[in-house]
Amino acid sequence: MAKNENNNRDISILLWSAGFILLLTLTTYLLTYSNMNQTSFLQKLRLFCIKNFSQHPNICRTLSLKNTNYLTIFHHSCFITFIIIILIFKCPLIKKLLKTGLTFKHCLTGVAISSLLIFIFLQQTTRFHYFAREHKLFSGKSTQEKNLMMFQDLYSFPQECKSLLQGHHQGEIIAGVNFNSNENGSEMSRHRILTYYLYPTISTRLDNQAPKDIIILYKKKDPLAHIPEGYKMLLKHSNNNYILLQKKGKNAF
Repeated sequence: MAKNENNNRDISILLWSAGFILLLTLTTYLLTYSNMNQTSFLQKLRLFCIKNFSQHPNICRTLSLKNTNYLTIFHHSCFITFIIIILIFKCPLIKKLLKTGLTFKHCLTGVAISSLLIFIFLQQTTRFHYFAREHKLFSGKSTQEKNLMMFQDLYSFPQECKSLLQGHHQGEIIAGVNFNSNENGSEMSRHRILTYYLYPTISTRLDNQAPKDIIILYKKKDPLAHIPEGYKMLLKHSNNNYILLQKKGKNAF
């Protein structure tokens, strides 16, 4: 019975010590970066606790602090904590003072559990902040209002196109940017969003063998000079960044 009580006491001391040292190490990192960037420590602490994980539907994306990934900082802190814990609890003087029988495996497990708990706390703090922000932005709004807030012209332009056209049309997008270039990754996403909301009134990605009767000019320089012969302009949108053209005399299929 006494042995079990001693073991529980040793484990409690280990967990609390590991947690405290890990938090102290993280704080030291943040203070160092704050001094290097001449920014507020509280600002860095807020970024680390609230914005360390950027919520994304497809990827696990973390932010950086002075070109250093937040996870890298956390992992370094965990490693430093483990080294300190080993030095402390394997020190003969401290072992005699605390009367502990902690082994290397105990120390490793204790640091791992403390790190996991702190990591989960930081992640849940970020998620709570994300939920509160999303709720404030979108609460009480319709689906259309939410889409307009998120995608702006990429949503409003297709809706205006659909209001002008009847039936289904085959079209193509003539752009002033390269959608497939690695340098324009955001443009590739914008292209996918635009084609998604144009469909099914205007199909630009699925070739159904129907003749093309619609052209959309997207971010073309001097777009009015690129209107092909035989087409009429139905819509100009967002300072001519989006222009809807339809072949004269063509109807929907």
